[in-house]
Amino acid sequence: MVVDPKIDVYLTPYLILVHTFYYLGFKRNQNYYYLMYFAMGLGFITKGPIAMVIPSISIGGDILFRRDWRRLLEMKLFPGVLLAILPPLLWSIPLYLEFQTYGPYFFLWIQSFGRFYVKMYNQKFNPLFFIPIFLGLSEFLYFHFLGLYLIEL
Repeated sequence: MVVDPKIDVYLTPYLILVHTFYYLGFKRNQNYYYLMYFAMGLGFITKGPIAMVIPSISIGGDILFRRDWRRLLEMKLFPGVLLAILPPLLWSIPLYLEFQTYGPYFFLWIQSFGRFYVKMYNQKFNPLFFIPIFLGLSEFLYFHFLGLYLIEL
């Protein structure tokens, strides 16, 4: 199994939206919190529960650091959680219609947690994987700086 700690390109826009709406909800209008929860739900569709875990840790850490417990009431947690659950539930309907119970099961369980216990993909760990990439990149950088040097002559 390959454990890759990089943030996924499909997850990043939703994390940006969540934190932007959190900031706007804090600074301007509390109704932005609803968009924050909805962005969490859309992120869940693309990458699973990590789209809810990362903002929960960062926003929870912010609230904990500031000790602003009233903000938890301002954030409208109960309707927000329902709004965050809504996109994955709505996405499960066409999955159920197409694949019966296996569609939502795969989406909600196997795709999110199954990679830790199910051998779904034939992934092999190769510690030398990035060496050819770095060598190719170093040649590109060499020619780039050589070109800049020749332009200055």
